[in-house]
Amino acid sequence: MKVKKGIQDADPAQLEKAKLQEEEELRRLEEEKKSLEGQIADEEKRHRTELRKWEKKIKASEEKLESLQKELKEKEQENRISKLKIKEMRRLIKHNQLKPLAIAAAPENEVLEVPS
Repeated sequence: MKVKKGIQDADPAQLEKAKLQEEEELRRLEEEKKSLEGQIADEEKRHRTELRKWEKKIKASEEKLESLQKELKEKEQENRISKLKIKEMRRLIKHNQLKPLAIAAAPENEVLEVPS
């Protein structure tokens, strides 16, 4: 059976000293591990908080986008209706079917009617 010469030749005091050094190194590494685990937990917590903040901002932006898109559709519809009215008015003017409005001559409480 082969035995390492360093271990066989070492005196008990050196073995005890080496064992104490290894235990101290082990304690130091365990403390460092706990410290790093704590730092990792803090980082993860901070990242989760940041992620939730960005998710809220994204959700708010999406809601604003939907609102603006709805408003745009409404404005486009109003625009189409206005264009159709203008087209009809041009057609009526072209065929002399639209009478000039006498706004200045009309009494204040009289309602003017416009053919549609």
